[in-house]
Amino acid sequence: TVEAPAGTPQPGEKPVKVTVNGRELWVAPEVAAAYEKSGPGAIGASGKSVRIEMDGQWLWVHPEVAAAEIDRGLAETEKTQLETWNKDVRPAMVAARDWYGFYASNPKLL
Repeated sequence: TVEAPAGTPQPGEKPVKVTVNGRELWVAPEVAAAYEKSGPGAIGASGKSVRIEMDGQWLWVHPEVAAAEIDRGLAETEKTQLETWNKDVRPAMVAARDWYGFYASNPKLL
């Protein structure tokens, strides 16, 4: 939802920003304190909704949804890096492999 669910955070409390794998999340203060002590697992263990930006909109979601969104973002980044590597580095590696293979099969040229 766009609005925080009842009790997340408690009335009068303000959400606290935490950063997990480069993504900003807004959580209840007690969840932020648990995160500081125990790490990201504390967010899911709380069961309390988390505010995260998804598709340009800030939404309050179940912590498992937030974790999936963070993982999706990391996967997209890795995919982009691999595509760049495949386009820029792979051709040079294939050429080097072929060059050394050629020399290995023709020892008189060495």
